[in-house]
Amino acid sequence: MAEPYDSTHENVGQFARPLAGKTALVTGGAKRIGRAIALTLAASGADVAITYRDSQSAAEATVRELAALDVDCARRAHGPGRCAEHP
Repeated sequence: MAEPYDSTHENVGQFARPLAGKTALVTGGAKRIGRAIALTLAASGADVAITYRDSQSAAEATVRELAALDVDCARRAHGPGRCAEHP
């Protein structure tokens, strides 16, 4: 007879963050749907880079939220004639 499921099993942790070790780029990740996608990916363990066009303060806030999820994150402005360093 099979043993009952034990949530303390040593392999359970590997499934808690299935995207650990992966990196995602979310264009338009500062606001709305892009932000939600970026946060969901980070909650699953992925390191996340986001781009934004005119919403620098929203991008900075999103990056703070991503960092709070204990993943690497970065932001970069994009658009015609724009090029900004990520922090």
